[in-house]
Amino acid sequence: MTPAEKAQALNQAGMCIICGTPAKTRTRGLCRMHHGRFRRKLDSLPVEEREQFETHLIEQGLVLPNRRVSASDRQPLAFDEAFTAFKERREGSEEHAASDESSDSTRGA
Repeated sequence: MTPAEKAQALNQAGMCIICGTPAKTRTRGLCRMHHGRFRRKLDSLPVEEREQFETHLIEQGLVLPNRRVSASDRQPLAFDEAFTAFKERREGSEEHAASDESSDSTRGA
């Protein structure tokens, strides 16, 4: 079993892949303490080196891959549609008000 496979097994068992303690809130297979350490180490590196460091840790089974969801794959949030409709309605009322102002100015001339 590879280190990455061992990490997956620990994570599926609900344990931190570093210390093996049951972790209620796990991020990338780490308990809160180990995730904080991981983030501090990662953030201390120059941006150009972070991905390489992260890949190395994943291969060593010290952190799970990030499950980033691209914007195109993400489900729209419940309020996204309402927000879009609100913006369209607001923009429409602004256009309507602008056209009323321009017609008032032509009538007054």
